Amino acid sequence: MSEFIHKSKIPDPHDVRLELQVNSKVVQDDNTNLMLFKIPELFQAVSQVMTLRKGDIVLSTPLPTSPEMEISFLC
Repeated sequence: MSEFIHKSKIPDPHDVRLELQVNSKVVQDDNTNLMLFKIPELFQAVSQVMTLRKGDIVLSTPLPTSPEMEISFLC
C-alpha cells in the first residue's frame, strides 16, 4: 500500500487513478470512475455485515486481471 493520502488531496474520489503492482510489476491500472458501485454504497454494504472503525481499509477489486494477481490473492 502507498502512503496515506488525505481526502483534501483528492478532489473527486469517484475519479481517481489506481495502480496495483505485484513484485514491482503493474498488474492493474484502473480508475474509480469505472467502479460498479459508488464509495458510499460500498461502505453501507460493508457496515451492514461488520463494524467499521477509524483506520479500517475497505478494498474493492474486480476479478484478477493477470496470473500474478490471482497467485498473490491465493497465497
